[in-house]
Amino acid sequence: FPFTGQVELGLVQVFQRGFEGAERANSDVIIIETNTPGGRVDAALEIIDILMKTDIPIHVYVTGDATSAGAIISIAADGIYMQPGTTIGTAAPVMMGGTESPTSNEKFLSYFLAKVRSLCEEKGYSDEKTNIFLAMIDLDIEIEDPHDPEKFITEKGSLLTLTNSEAKEYGISEETVDSREELLPVLKLENARVVEIKETEFEYIARYVSSITISGLLMTIAVIGLFWEFRTPGFGIPGLVGVIALALFFWGHLLAGLTGYEGLILFSVGFILIGLELFVIPGFGFTGILGFICMITALFITLLDRPITSPYFWATFDWSVLYQAAFVTAFSVISGLTIILFMPFLLPALFRSG
Repeated sequence: FPFTGQVELGLVQVFQRGFEGAERANSDVIIIETNTPGGRVDAALEIIDILMKTDIPIHVYVTGDATSAGAIISIAADGIYMQPGTTIGTAAPVMMGGTESPTSNEKFLSYFLAKVRSLCEEKGYSDEKTNIFLAMIDLDIEIEDPHDPEKFITEKGSLLTLTNSEAKEYGISEETVDSREELLPVLKLENARVVEIKETEFEYIARYVSSITISGLLMTIAVIGLFWEFRTPGFGIPGLVGVIALALFFWGHLLAGLTGYEGLILFSVGFILIGLELFVIPGFGFTGILGFICMITALFITLLDRPITSPYFWATFDWSVLYQAAFVTAFSVISGLTIILFMPFLLPALFRSG
């Protein structure tokens, strides 16, 4: 199971699919090859939940760095192996907003440290090994070098990062191994059939269209297309384009694991209410306003990039995510309405024909 780059929520779905496939195939071992600078801690916690639920032995093979969320995920493995020249550590929590700061949210840090201690206890780690992992997260932890009382593995005020040789010395990694081909005999798997789990094209596209920039663009296109369609009889190209834009918006977030169905359901309710207001109930009153609020709220909660039903939603909540979602929603809707306002002047012939 090779993965590189940022640990993000879209990766959770890849892990879920991969582990389910490994269990169906009755795999003997799962090897996670990692080279990551880190990422979101809520994504890491969900990946850890997946790792802890399987009975298949799991080994992490660090091929570059296991920093931040990558180090956190490694705690849940049954063994850690590292290539020469690699590092593991500096696991400061990254909140939903993407800001890495171990001191800015003491409440969350306390929760996160307790989560890691519980994980280490469940894995049966010694106090010394547990403290080393905690020192990767907490600036206030100081650990003496067991081989030299005059020295410290880490001192207060700095997060711990270990090289491959240091990780081996302090019992964090099992061995330093040059390649996957050399790792398999170490695990007594030299004759094993290796099956790689990679991100599918659909998962890649979903992560792309659910990025904040593309999401904002899709919302603007949807506003233009649907508003234009409502003012013209029948159902034509503008409405189709708007529906496709909305479908990509919600589909991308759903497949990437960035939202639940609550946003799509709420948007559908709002769409129905506005349709009733326009075609059944005369005028534009309470029903239309309520429908508009439902649709805007649906777009907003989808952009929070975290299902509100997730057990880690409030534990990892960061106000910057709320501000970003509110800004992108407002900017996209206002941009769409502004373009619609000026479109009759820009394309007068087209509007006269409509």
